[in-house]
Amino acid sequence: MLHAGGHQGHAQYAGGMPFGLQFSDNILGVSNLLGPLERQGIEKASGCPWQRFERDGVFIHVKYNLDEKGVDMFTLMTPDMADGRPKS
Repeated sequence: MLHAGGHQGHAQYAGGMPFGLQFSDNILGVSNLLGPLERQGIEKASGCPWQRFERDGVFIHVKYNLDEKGVDMFTLMTPDMADGRPKS
């Protein structure tokens, strides 16, 4: 999990981001970088939107801020991990 600064009390991930992603990307920006989404939804606890993409054999789960103007967290998953996640 790669957290934006302040998300759940974490410091912002400072390493290189895959596929040119940035925490400042909005939904359109992420879609332009990653292409068609695999699924999407709204997180029940926070009401924040999320999307999941598959690119180059990696699943990327993107949780946006409530105002959809940036990303709170990226989660990178192998296909085995992604298959074990509940679908919504």
